[in-house]
Amino acid sequence: MTALVGLCLLAGLAFATCLRAVERRWPAGRRAAPLLAVVMATAFYGSARVGWPGVSKGPNLSPLAPPNTGYPLAQAIGPDDPLVIALRRGRGPVLELPAAIGVSGVTGHARAMYTALWHWRPLLNGYGSYWPFGFAVRMAIAQRLPDPQALHGLRYLTGLATIVVHLDELKPAERAAWDAALAEPRDDFVSTQRVGRVVVVIDVGPGRTADHRRP
Repeated sequence: MTALVGLCLLAGLAFATCLRAVERRWPAGRRAAPLLAVVMATAFYGSARVGWPGVSKGPNLSPLAPPNTGYPLAQAIGPDDPLVIALRRGRGPVLELPAAIGVSGVTGHARAMYTALWHWRPLLNGYGSYWPFGFAVRMAIAQRLPDPQALHGLRYLTGLATIVVHLDELKPAERAAWDAALAEPRDDFVSTQRVGRVVVVIDVGPGRTADHRRP
């Protein structure tokens, strides 16, 4: 991020420096500012297409180059996506799993935030340079799901109403725990809906066995 801001500042300073040089040589050179901008943009585009020295044998890292065929892509969703439709039927905060903290969890959190643009319900997921107070604690509790006490704790702290579980992205032990939890009736799972083969939407409630306990 720092490098990106620095490059933007350098681009502006370079333009101003070039414009002053033109004005010193030709007093009426300020009229050439639009042409200078076009020339600089063309030069940048050309250098980006060529690529930077030292990476000619590797993947093309230029932002303007055609995308590398090996770059991972994901299908964008919209308001007609089955998961969005399922979430729109409910109310209250949503949690999407897995929800790890750190670099390994960025993709899952980003997907949950993007999905929330369509269903527009409160979201427990998130990421950024500075987490809000209590975020790490809530995600640590989320790692213990489907443990009933962990679910009760999240409901107590956040009012959690719905859990979305991407089963295919869980670790083997986590997947086994969720498979076992979904195989048996639970009074804190109000309703369960499968979206496709690997996504489960669970509307949760207080649960009779855990509601009297504090997290």
